[in-house]
Amino acid sequence: MEKPAASKGDILVVDDQGPVLDLVGNILSKHGYQARGAASGAQALEQVKAHLPDLVLLDVSMPEMDGYELCRRLKADPHARDLPVIFVSAHGEAADKLKAFAAGGVDYVTKPFQVYEVLARIQTHLNLHRQHQHLQRAYAELERRGAGPSPQLERVQRSLDGALGALGRLAALRNPNGAGHPTRTAKLARAIAQELGLDAERLEGLGTAALLCDLGMAGVPESILLKPEALTPAELTLVRTHPQLGADLAQPLALPWPVDQFILQHHERLDGSGYPEGLKGEEIALEARILAVADVMTALCAARMHRPAMSVDQALVEMVSNAGRLYDAQVAGACVRLFREGGFRLGN
Repeated sequence: MEKPAASKGDILVVDDQGPVLDLVGNILSKHGYQARGAASGAQALEQVKAHLPDLVLLDVSMPEMDGYELCRRLKADPHARDLPVIFVSAHGEAADKLKAFAAGGVDYVTKPFQVYEVLARIQTHLNLHRQHQHLQRAYAELERRGAGPSPQLERVQRSLDGALGALGRLAALRNPNGAGHPTRTAKLARAIAQELGLDAERLEGLGTAALLCDLGMAGVPESILLKPEALTPAELTLVRTHPQLGADLAQPLALPWPVDQFILQHHERLDGSGYPEGLKGEEIALEARILAVADVMTALCAARMHRPAMSVDQALVEMVSNAGRLYDAQVAGACVRLFREGGFRLGN
């Protein structure tokens, strides 16, 4: 008799609609996952208490206890607080998504959904969660033994980096304008940081923040992301929620660097004209000031729905003219040197 394949993960699906539970359960089973269903928040809490799943797919609109409240209860339970929760809902407004992320969710998928996008998001969050657990255990063991870095720990770190990169690419799936943007931004941000003499540990944190800097775009309606002309003031206000949303998404990852702070501040400007908090000067973390310059350069040199790409020289003129006002002068100077003297290229 052929040995059955190991499950790719134990998924708890929570929805008060029986047909939805059956449909999603069948899809997950077909693709190698072990699927369990709960028709209410109370049933879900009982199932989690009896046997902790690897991930929860959670509907928002349920009687007695809605998805937001259930997620908050899970995050308040030490037994379940690290459990990844992906919301799946027909409510697609930015406010709904912000509320879900504030409750502790790691992702939000709007119905009707594309099956393979949901499967990709599930697998990415499972990989991320598992690698984070492995990394925590490896660090704990090293601390217990008083040992230094090991090849095993380095392998785990590389796996975590891969999962984080996949998470960043998933955020770009909905936004053709941003295709490749996180990778190019991370490449430039790390090069600027090296030019400024930051140590390897800070380089790692900065590179991770760059890969995840646009996670919050998951909360921006596609009608805005795909709009071919300039945005209205109301639409710009919605877009400007993405640093806070991205920080809220990154915070539960419990990474060994303050990545959520860097994401939150990467659209702040030296003179206080940025967002979301209007910070000035050194109120903005150095890594966020580096990320701001790398993000702007990468964006200016890429075509968008409403404008063509600038040349590198044109983008550098923008950087020089605003150095010391919008952008940190030392950071902007390092960026200019990389391109004009170091032969740096953004790549595709």
